[in-house]
Amino acid sequence: MVVQVSDLDRTLQQILMPPSNMEAWFKPQLQRLSQVSAADFSVSRDSLEDHARHWWANECPNCVAERCCASVPTFLEGKAFDGTMRVAFALCRRSGTNSGQDGGSSSLSGTLTPEDIVVDWLGGYWKLPKVDMFSDNLRERIISEAKTGTAPVMPSILYEIYASLGGALQQLFGAAEFTPATVTEHYKNEPEFAAYLTARLTMTLSKADERAKILTALERTLAKLPENKAKSSARSFISRAKGVLAAKDSSTPASERWKQAQEHFENSASILPSNANAWFLMGMCILEGMTELDSENLEKATNFMNRSILLDSDFRAPYVNLGVIYLRRAAQASENNDRELAEEMCIKAVEISEACLLRHKASPQCNYHVGVACTQLAILLNAQGATSSDTQFRSFRERAWRHLEEARSSTEAQRRLSEWQASQLGPESQRKKQQAPWLPVDDRMLQAMEAPMVQGQVL
Repeated sequence: MVVQVSDLDRTLQQILMPPSNMEAWFKPQLQRLSQVSAADFSVSRDSLEDHARHWWANECPNCVAERCCASVPTFLEGKAFDGTMRVAFALCRRSGTNSGQDGGSSSLSGTLTPEDIVVDWLGGYWKLPKVDMFSDNLRERIISEAKTGTAPVMPSILYEIYASLGGALQQLFGAAEFTPATVTEHYKNEPEFAAYLTARLTMTLSKADERAKILTALERTLAKLPENKAKSSARSFISRAKGVLAAKDSSTPASERWKQAQEHFENSASILPSNANAWFLMGMCILEGMTELDSENLEKATNFMNRSILLDSDFRAPYVNLGVIYLRRAAQASENNDRELAEEMCIKAVEISEACLLRHKASPQCNYHVGVACTQLAILLNAQGATSSDTQFRSFRERAWRHLEEARSSTEAQRRLSEWQASQLGPESQRKKQQAPWLPVDDRMLQAMEAPMVQGQVL
């Protein structure tokens, strides 16, 4: 975010102080989503409201406000831009450091010190904002994006940057690794922040029992501190982390471990009701842990996913899973011969998936969901006697084919297909029990959307 100094205090209050009653804030938002559009989250991308919700959802106890510094002007096509420089480098081990030669101080264990590292600079470039330095739009003249435009950097400026960063990079990458103990000591005057950082570091450890032990100890430490926003943030993150450990415990049956995880996620959300991650994971507990996904459970999962997106509209995972939920509800409605509900759920699947694609273009799962939903909508119209002269029928078929084809040809789909094919080459007993990313029914959908349809056609 970029704000004027005169607006700083007001903006910080807005982004760091969520509503005191989040349930009251959620209620009208959720009602609108159920009654109007599945993608009407009442917020514009990159607006102050969008940023505020993101910060409400943030689990980190600390926030950093920095002075916004201008770069030297970068001229392109006669206009001056306040660009952001990107530099690339490679880190190399100084020759002979493994044996302590050439001044290196590392041992045979492979531990590096700053003196062991050589920085090999590869180059740099300016990435440019959308508008020039004299625009009235503060954000668009400061926030740079590579897709907006780039420009070369003068060699003299590059060498100045190399000289100023070189020692810092060696100190950064050659420093001793942090441990939970060193983090606690380093931030002893900020115990809530120390607990949060220690919990994040703990989740990178390899032994699950060690992680659970440290997280429990952190909870005991936080319990002794006075109540404040920082404490709530740290407690919420730790509870969510314990839920993740429970969900990943392969020694426990799936239904049981997701049940245990849900208790932690519910606790996380109760401590910090604006925690978008906790709401999302509560929805996943239903989708992954329930043996019977009836309409009531799917409605609950929908509610949790919507809460997550309302708080963090750039969070891709709940969009994808809402697409799954709406398609499942559409399938259930079709099985119950409820054509109206099936059509409503398919439309919602399209709305939420297209909303995700607006924010995250490379989301083949959402392309697939749009393709499936539009296929089903075309089939529903076909059953009523629609023909190729019907504009809506023709539109559904064209959109279905385009999105299914885009999903199938995506880089992610091709990678998953290659991995699946490789997994099937060994003996049958050693093959991974995983489903192919593209199934025969998907081919039938594509074929049905390409060829003329007969009335009453099904896949």
